[in-house]
Amino acid sequence: MAKKSTTLRVHQIAKEVGVQSKDVVAKCEAEGIPNITNHMSTVSIGLAESIRQWFSEGADTTSVETAAPVNLDALQVRAQKRARTRTSAGTTA
Repeated sequence: MAKKSTTLRVHQIAKEVGVQSKDVVAKCEAEGIPNITNHMSTVSIGLAESIRQWFSEGADTTSVETAAPVNLDALQVRAQKRARTRTSAGTTA
């Protein structure tokens, strides 16, 4: 049976809320949270929930923010289109 994880990585949370990892790291630094330095930093489950609330669109958040709120319109990550590759027969894959 797999062991339940008590921590998440910054990049996992960023992907979940639809922003880049560096935006999550910058917000954590602005809030004064130690040891969040890059996309591979670990975050406790409680802090992960606070980060989700910081980056959510709802106005009824319960997490405490000491820094300026996040502007979600400027941070939303758009899905990148994959380039089609051509095979030697001239058809697209």
